[in-house]
Amino acid sequence: MATPTRNRRTITTTAPDRSRLDDSVYIQAAELIHALHSPLRLKIVHLLAEQDMCVHEIVEILGANQPLVSQHLKVLKDAGVVDAERQGREQLYTLTCPASLKIMRTALSATCSDR
Repeated sequence: MATPTRNRRTITTTAPDRSRLDDSVYIQAAELIHALHSPLRLKIVHLLAEQDMCVHEIVEILGANQPLVSQHLKVLKDAGVVDAERQGREQLYTLTCPASLKIMRTALSATCSDR
């Protein structure tokens, strides 16, 4: 028998939908949030949402050093947020996870509206 649960609107007696609590979905979401857990990575996502870029272009715009930017791009790539394609001696980075941009924009709007 299902136990009554209370939400903000009504009291229901339905059992929780266990399929919505699948661990793999939450693990993927946590990995995405972890990959975005850096102001520099959020800035990189913002830049790549506008256009594909090489590391040296990101370095120039952000004023960060190249090894640091490369390290953050690796985290984003490992999480599936960006992808890279070799073009001669350069790697051209592309935003491959539109959800990351939505998360960033939501976080930025929540931060700005709280002040």
